Amino acid sequence: MEIDRKKNLRFSEWAPGSGTPDSGNTDSEGTETPIMGISSAELNNEFFIAVMKTNYKNKQCGIWFKLLQQKYRSPELESQLEEPWLRDYMDNKCFIIDGLLYHRETRTIAPTIIDRDHISLILQECPDWPYMGHMSEDRTKERVASTAWWPTWEDELSE
Repeated sequence: MEIDRKKNLRFSEWAPGSGTPDSGNTDSEGTETPIMGISSAELNNEFFIAVMKTNYKNKQCGIWFKLLQQKYRSPELESQLEEPWLRDYMDNKCFIIDGLLYHRETRTIAPTIIDRDHISLILQECPDWPYMGHMSEDRTKERVASTAWWPTWEDELSE
């Protein structure tokens, strides 16, 4: 997978391992931007395996997988993507790690889930309850965004 280094430089002040803050401004062809760290939710492996299986069956996820595994752009496959899948693909917000499809937002990287049972599980686990501290809709959105992503997650939280 090719990563646009210029686009990703805005996420860090300097290139990892260089020791100088200004070294991130140079173009170094052929190197990938390393993932500095992924905060994974406390979900067990069985959950991730189930998510992986359901994602392979979904049409839009399947197209994302095919597009991300190809070395060059494929206009035929891109034309099959629906919104917001197409927009997020064009914005370079999706990628594959260990066979699992991930989605990147501004500050979070979360696995993509499609199955309604998995979404229900996330929606039950992430709300801010009074006994968990300060109850707020924003905190619930943060927790869901850092745990999982699906195309309609923001709409479903407001319900």
